[in-house]
Amino acid sequence: MEVYAAIDLMNGRVVRLLKGSERNVITYPGRPEEYAVKWSSLGFTGIHVVDLDAAFGRGGNLEAVEKIVDASSVPVQVGGGVRSRERIERLLSMGVSRIILGSLALRDPELASKLGEQYGYGKFVIALDYSSNLEVLTEGWRKGSGLTLKEAYEIFSEKGFRRFLLTAKERDGLLRGPDRHTLSRLPSEIRRNSIVAGGVSTPEDVGSLRQMGFLGAVVGRALYEGRINFKRLLEAARDGC
Repeated sequence: MEVYAAIDLMNGRVVRLLKGSERNVITYPGRPEEYAVKWSSLGFTGIHVVDLDAAFGRGGNLEAVEKIVDASSVPVQVGGGVRSRERIERLLSMGVSRIILGSLALRDPELASKLGEQYGYGKFVIALDYSSNLEVLTEGWRKGSGLTLKEAYEIFSEKGFRRFLLTAKERDGLLRGPDRHTLSRLPSEIRRNSIVAGGVSTPEDVGSLRQMGFLGAVVGRALYEGRINFKRLLEAARDGC
């Protein structure tokens, strides 16, 4: 099972938002690239970067992203505000391994399909961020798409995408564990093609996701606050709990 260390960026700093709210920001000391060195050296599968400023439509952190890619010894996937072909090409030119598509894909599935054909479907992860009623969210979690998780998954899997990111907004940054109630009821096809984010904070969380058959998990706040045993975390990803 894949395990990604999260680096969320705002104003060039590493932060965490609680439930996606700009009013609830935790800022961590140190430069983003320093965390990339640390997390990649510990044995994580990859680094999961979210450019929050780009997601909220107020610029971005491309310089910080480039430093993270240069510093990391493992693949880096990047999301947040990827709404144009120009940004995709810029990120790929930096050496980003995969690009996370959210609002762009949900707004225009046909364009997403053309991007997959042009650059390779394996270069993209489709972000399905969802609310408590299982509606997929867009525009930095500020708008509903009108699609359920299953409906959105079916649209993009039929087009050829094979990697998805499932994030429960109500769990993100709260250290309460993943949304097991919803996740355990998803079809096995969705689980084996999906990485889970939002609330993953213990080796037991990772182990339970592995046992459910998920492709991977993203760990964020628990890493920065010393709440997790890295060795046990990675053992759970390999062997379960």
